[in-house]
Amino acid sequence: MEAEIKSKIKLTGIKAIGHHGVNDGEQDRPQTFYIDVELVAEVSNDDIGSTQDYRQISELVRRVVEQKKFKLIETMAYSIAKKIYSLGKVSGLRIVVHKPAAAKSLLVEDVTAEYTIRGNLE
Repeated sequence: MEAEIKSKIKLTGIKAIGHHGVNDGEQDRPQTFYIDVELVAEVSNDDIGSTQDYRQISELVRRVVEQKKFKLIETMAYSIAKKIYSLGKVSGLRIVVHKPAAAKSLLVEDVTAEYTIRGNLE
């Protein structure tokens, strides 16, 4: 029996277009979001099927952002985390959703929301 290995995987800046927000008209027009994913995956051998495939993760993130509507990016981060965690083989997870156009009128470069499921992320 092979030892189980924990591996940290990071995907930074997954670009997705969605219709989210609480202000008038925000859900009517497409907006760009960037999502960072950091996860601790269980790896049993040197085979893609023994861990989380980052291609599948990035596609899943885009589907959540593009197919659902959220008022809050906090809820979006939570929904993405739940979907990834439900795939299994994940013992820790951090999702950061960036909405760079959210506060341009306030001269703020970026607004983010983070959701974390603890497990060897430090």
